[in-house]
Amino acid sequence: MRSSDRQLRTSVLDINRASRQLATPEVVQHKLMKVTNFSLIGGSYKRYLYTVREATMGGGSPYAPTNSVNEGTYTALSVSELSNGSDYVSYGVLKTNIPAGFQAQPIPIGTYVMALPWWSTSGTCIYMIVNTQAIDGQCGTPLTADDDYGLMLRPTDLEFEGGDIDAPMGDYDYGGITFDDFGQFYDSMNQNDQQTFADPVTFSTDYGTY
Repeated sequence: MRSSDRQLRTSVLDINRASRQLATPEVVQHKLMKVTNFSLIGGSYKRYLYTVREATMGGGSPYAPTNSVNEGTYTALSVSELSNGSDYVSYGVLKTNIPAGFQAQPIPIGTYVMALPWWSTSGTCIYMIVNTQAIDGQCGTPLTADDDYGLMLRPTDLEFEGGDIDAPMGDYDYGGITFDDFGQFYDSMNQNDQQTFADPVTFSTDYGTY
């Protein structure tokens, strides 16, 4: 067989093989998952064992995620929760700095997460969820006044109280005074006097000693 014939025959075989053997697509390791359940891992601080199943993304607006046709479930851990210990939680947050009534929370059931497979030392495949653990809760001693920012000893008439009030006062009083006076007066003053005066003054806005 001539060399040219041999090369032609080889080319035909290569084309035939390429048409029958399609290229193998790259295996995608990470998966979109939906959390279906969780349980606290015994002996740990706010670390949970999750049950997840595959999810898929809608092809157009609003791109709503939904369950995959694959109904199998997998076991998963949160990467963020792996660091939870005696001092820290959720990527370096000191537990002693978390306000009373708040604590680290598990990933809620129904949440969509991104996960990738990993293997334990025993050879078991377990998915790792890439996330940051949330911290949430309620104040242990909620405020009751509309705009209260401190401790109130008893109800007052002040609309914008910001501290301790010993007794009910007028709308804009902030001490033992009346109307628009904001100082100590020795004699009868005009309605706009706001300093200490030795003698009566004329009907004006006096702000000094006379």
